[in-house]
Amino acid sequence: AVPLARRGDGTMRAPPRAPSPRASAARTLERTIALVVAVVLMTAAVAKGAAVSARYDPSLSPSARASFASAERFLGFGGNGGEEPHPARYGRHPGTDVPRLPGLTRGWMFGARANDLSDAQWRDFRGGLPKLLALAAITTPLVALVRRRAPKSWIVPFHVVYGLAFVSYLHGLGTLWILALMLAHFVVVAAAAGTPRVGAVATWISGAACLGLSQYHAARWRFGDIAASLAWMDGASFKGAMPRWYISFNLLTLRLISYGLDLHARRSRSR
Repeated sequence: AVPLARRGDGTMRAPPRAPSPRASAARTLERTIALVVAVVLMTAAVAKGAAVSARYDPSLSPSARASFASAERFLGFGGNGGEEPHPARYGRHPGTDVPRLPGLTRGWMFGARANDLSDAQWRDFRGGLPKLLALAAITTPLVALVRRRAPKSWIVPFHVVYGLAFVSYLHGLGTLWILALMLAHFVVVAAAAGTPRVGAVATWISGAACLGLSQYHAARWRFGDIAASLAWMDGASFKGAMPRWYISFNLLTLRLISYGLDLHARRSRSR
């Protein structure tokens, strides 16, 4: 017989069961894996920083700089990691072919303190910040107005249309590549969700595959490679304000995986 314990209200309850050895081992394994992943990511971040510094060191040989550039691209998880600074804008080190980084430039905060603009994403973010703030100032009251005044049946179509318009402004016709990856992921999770021991795994594999494709291959994707008649879609005027849509696809990947896992959990509960 299992001894009962008395609650504060006088009722009796069974004491909590101790976790089984298998459950304890599984929890320990999960924590170990999480720790290993965290250490690997931190090590990769430090190594990438070292590779960036060495890549632009004029005292190193060209072969050494090329090796560090390759390492930086790999540690950047594909995409345009290790991109060259624009020589016409930043110049090169005297007597070498090593591009200069933008380095410290005059800022505008706290007495025009120096600001480091070496990172391309940081430069793009700073340059687009006024537009981003203006868009946020428009979007927030507009969404609030639609949710309060418009019929409920309008809310989802509004978010779809407004979101597509915003993404199209950012990435131009590159939005079609994003939609293609999203559709492929949806097909996989819609088919696998709710299937025991398959749904969650399929969601993670599909999300990782979409991320890998976007990071390692998307920079070379061209509509003209699909059909010569589509080559006009690769023109600079159709690339949007941020042509490199793949550098931020990792954020979308989190949403894709989250959607797949939620769908899998809902179907599993309904069975």
